[in-house]
Parts: sequence; structure tokens; C-alpha cells
Amino acid sequence: PQTTAEYLFFVEVAGHVTDSAVASTLEKLGKLTLRLEVLGSYPKAMPVSD
Repeated sequence: PQTTAEYLFFVEVAGHVTDSAVASTLEKLGKLTLRLEVLGSYPKAMPVSD
């Protein structure tokens, strides 16, 4: 019998979910997957000054 394989991918993206390019990409990915989760979206860290 044929079985369907399931895969799980973790992807790290430079950008915020509110950025139009990131939001558009997530929307497109969501149409291609059974499940899409965003584990977090955080502001860029500020450099530490000496």
C-alpha cells in the first residue's frame, strides 16, 4: 500500500511578520501546507556598546 509521508520544517527568517514581504511569503506558504505556525517574531536586537 502507498502511504503519504509527512515532513516538518523549521525555517528562520530575517524580518518581522508585519513586514509586507514576510507576511506575503507566509500567506503563500500557508496555501501550500496543511499547517503553518509562527513560533515567534521579535524585534532586532540592538548592538551592545562598550
